[in-house]
Amino acid sequence: MLKRLITICDRQIAIIDKEISDRNDERKRLVNGVAPFKRAFAPFRRLPADVVREIFVACIDRTCNSTLAPNEAPTLLTHISSGMRHLALSTPELW
Repeated sequence: MLKRLITICDRQIAIIDKEISDRNDERKRLVNGVAPFKRAFAPFRRLPADVVREIFVACIDRTCNSTLAPNEAPTLLTHISSGMRHLALSTPELW
C-alpha cells in the first residue's frame, strides 16, 4: 500500500516537473519574441519628449471622441510603456 502511494506521488511529481519545464520553455519563447520589438523601438525611445508629444497629437482622430476607447489613441498610447504613459498623460492636447 505504501509503495503504491509513493509510486502515485512520483508520477504526480513527474507531471508537475513536465509542466514546469513546459512553462519555462514558453517563457523563453516569449522573451525571445519580445527582443526584436525592443530593438525596433529603441530609436523611438531616444526622441526628445516634445517630438514624441507631437507624434502622439498627430495620432488623434479628431472626427470621433475616442478618449476612453482602450484600443485607440490617446488611451492606447498609455499602454506602450511607463515612459510613454507619462508623456501621454502629461500632454493636455490629447485629452
